[in-house]
Amino acid sequence: MTLVIGYGNPGRGDDGLGPRLATWAAEQGLPGLEVICDFQLKVEHAISVAAASRVLFVDACLECDQAFRISPVSPSAAARIDSHSLDPSAIMGLADLLFGAAPPAYLLAIAGTDFDMLEDELSAAALRNLAEAQQGFLRWYAKASPEAASAP
Repeated sequence: MTLVIGYGNPGRGDDGLGPRLATWAAEQGLPGLEVICDFQLKVEHAISVAAASRVLFVDACLECDQAFRISPVSPSAAARIDSHSLDPSAIMGLADLLFGAAPPAYLLAIAGTDFDMLEDELSAAALRNLAEAQQGFLRWYAKASPEAASAP
């Protein structure tokens, strides 16, 4: 199973890019895809990560030099669980520590420009970047995906 975790606050403008892409991915009906949307990464996400064959974290990026990028995530042994906010490497480290599971993981970072409070809409630039990221996601999903290979 491929797990997508989209996180960010949709009430802060472009910070909602992660949940927006994750919601869109869930609507695509791709075989073997499980999607989680949340405001932030939490310790509990390590349970879902441990059950996955691969993981894609999706988040907005303020300082991206391109529309989106997909980069590998390595587990971090230095994960602090006394925080309300964790990063993807901390979640991967927890999955490895608690469950002995470290599936291949990646971060899909989507460029945003407007992170103002109390703004439910994405900026025009973020919408363009989201469209590109959606195509990048489909390529990533199809690459080396046993689920995609078995799709009709």
